[in-house]
Amino acid sequence: MNRSTISLAFAAFMVNPAMAQLDAAARPFINRGRASRLNGDDLVASGLFLCYAEDVGGRDKVVADALSFANDRTRALVSGRRKWDETDDDWDLNDAR
Repeated sequence: MNRSTISLAFAAFMVNPAMAQLDAAARPFINRGRASRLNGDDLVASGLFLCYAEDVGGRDKVVADALSFANDRTRALVSGRRKWDETDDDWDLNDAR
């Protein structure tokens, strides 16, 4: 598993509760240092945010959507930062073996 992505669910996503399941997966990803962290004064964020930014309406929209799941600590960490560096995601972990 790639440590910089959302944890997989132990059950299949079902049509009716899918949004609740996705919300439940997003909250720990956003708030437990896997999505973003500080490196000195620089914000380092998951490459997933940049990867999907165009799909969801741009970088500002990605930040706004992510902050909707953020707790107070995470919101304070990200607040006012308009620039971030991408994490060094190791996507090789996802390759088929």
